[in-house]
Parts: sequence; structure tokens; C-alpha cells
Amino acid sequence: MAFSYSLSHSPEGYLLLEKFGGVHLCFPEESTHAHRSAEQHGIRKEKLSCVQKAILEALESEVLMVAQDFKKGERWHETININLKNKPDWLFEKNPFGLVPILETSKGQLIYESPITCEYLDEAYPGKKLLPADPYERACQKMLLERFSKLPPLALKHLLAVKNGEDSSALKAELIKKLGEFEEILAGCKTVFYGGDSVSMIDYMIWPWFERLEFLQLSDCLQHTPKLRQWVEAMKKDPAVKATMTDAQTLNGFFELYVKNSPEACDYGL
Repeated sequence: MAFSYSLSHSPEGYLLLEKFGGVHLCFPEESTHAHRSAEQHGIRKEKLSCVQKAILEALESEVLMVAQDFKKGERWHETININLKNKPDWLFEKNPFGLVPILETSKGQLIYESPITCEYLDEAYPGKKLLPADPYERACQKMLLERFSKLPPLALKHLLAVKNGEDSSALKAELIKKLGEFEEILAGCKTVFYGGDSVSMIDYMIWPWFERLEFLQLSDCLQHTPKLRQWVEAMKKDPAVKATMTDAQTLNGFFELYVKNSPEACDYGL
């Protein structure tokens, strides 16, 4: 199963948060090529959803500096949702892997792969940075993210096993063990967040999978991890997280359409 990302704003900086479906972001101006390709391939462009409005919040101050002559209320970006079960040919022109997210600037510059895109946004825009200035601390966050990357595939295998009526106990036990390791790491930080006293890049990058625990039928996996539970509650209070939260019912609706190869899956809930 593939997920996309949507941009959101935080007092701590700028980032990408995972959402469902597929997304192609163009900013601060609309990309003519992307717009032409979208219409050519019949991609449906919706009016701004609450999630997409968060994108505008994130870019508002920077976009105004770049496009001061824009009329009030004019769109500064375009979001294109991709049906990842039936990918358009032009998607591979933008990303040879055919994956989302893809970010295209008004200059036609293309950035893809989630961590790379997030790091680009962090470096390209002013404000408080999400990645640490210290090279070692920055490397530690990247290593922790690489370590965490082994968990999502397990979680998805568990979900599919549950949906298919198969025994998922071994997968769940392995997930609980790995989450216990992240509990120990957080306890060693002696702070609420993995990046310190405030939210940082690593917190945002791993958060979406904790948001989906109910959807993944893994809500009870944090029973013995008090530090992680405290972290989850702190993350829920973050403005960027609050602006982009997706409830389990919506995720379930998307998933049911996705496994049926429905073309409606990529826009579900937006």
C-alpha cells in the first residue's frame, strides 16, 4: 500500500506529513506542465480541502514574498492526487520510481523521496529549522528514521493478515518488541520529543504511523510504553498534526477502495 504526503505548517518549521492516496505539489506558482498533464490524463482537481488549506498556511509568508502581485485569494499551488494502482505515464517523467510524493517548484525543479523532500523544504524556507544544526545530532535523527523505516512494512503485513483472517500474532509481537526499543530511546532522550524539548524532523517523520495505529488495528501496542504514549499525546497538540489528522474511519474507507483497485481511492476523504 502506498501513501502520499501533504504539506503542513508548524511554529517549529515546515514539513511534509503523510496522508493517504497520492499527491503532486506545485508551488509557489502553478506548474504549466503539471496542469496540462493533469487535464490530459483526466486527473480530478478538487477545491481546497482542510488538508490542502494547511499547505497554504505553510507557504503563506514565503509565497507572499515571491508573488506579491498575486491577487488576494488566488491559488499558489496545485495538488494532483495520483491513482497509484493505475499510474499515468507522466508520473515516471517526474519520478523514475513512479512514487509519491513529488514536489515541483515554479522553476520546474523536481524533488522526490519523502526524507529528501522534507530536508529540502527545511533548508529552502526561513524560520526555525526542523533538523538540528549540529552535524552529529542531524545524523542521529537520520539514523533513527532509517531504523524506524523497518516498522511500517511490518504494520502493513499485520493489517493484511488481519483483513485476510490469518494469524498475525507473530507480527504483532515483533512490532511490540520494536516499539519497546523506541520507548527506551525516548526515555534516554529525557525529553518529551525525540528531537529535544520541541518537535523536530524525526518526530514529524515517524508520527503518521502512530496516527494510524487504530486503523492498523494496533492500538494496544503502546500499553507498556508510557513514554511513547506521552509523546503521542504531545504530538496531537502540535498545530501541524492537528491540521492534518485523519480519523481511522476515513483511512478504512480509503483502504477498502484501494484494495478493490477503485479509481476513487486516491481522492477519498479529500
